[in-house]
Amino acid sequence: SAVVNYGSNLEWMVSSSVDFLGNPRVAGTAPDCGAYERVSATAPVLSLVISNVSYTAATVSLSVIDLGGSATSGSATLSYGTDAGFAGAATKAATVAVGTMAFQLTGLSFGTTYYVKAVVTGSGTTTSTTYSFTTKLMTAPTVGTPTAGDPAVASIPISWALADIGSGARASAMVSQGR
Repeated sequence: SAVVNYGSNLEWMVSSSVDFLGNPRVAGTAPDCGAYERVSATAPVLSLVISNVSYTAATVSLSVIDLGGSATSGSATLSYGTDAGFAGAATKAATVAVGTMAFQLTGLSFGTTYYVKAVVTGSGTTTSTTYSFTTKLMTAPTVGTPTAGDPAVASIPISWALADIGSGARASAMVSQGR
């Protein structure tokens, strides 16, 4: 770089003979002051994306852009729950590398706001911003036209279709004639 004096001993700073663009780091016998060096982050750099939110589930994608320093793998802990301060939060842990991985959150409650954050440790530790999402709200079913069985029997089965309540839910009822 322009701030490095030509001919300075930079052996402590380089780990290969080319810069991150593939240019030689040396000019003759001295370091090249024009080499393009990428300074790695000292702590992980990450982002979260929440998608596929349903009645009882959601997907959280964790993108690790840099693990910091020379780390090639690290650990991630995803925390999620209904308390913005994460009291009683559930967690999911994974080994991570640079790239994207998805966490499937299941068993969530209908119409509930959840808070989520990730902590990634590589050469350092980074905690993401806290994000929130709300699962879909379960609404009362819409009852279709009932169909009756044979009226000559003491009990008549009645069934109906329910409106969209997710997960293929079904309901039935039995109406009995009082005697």
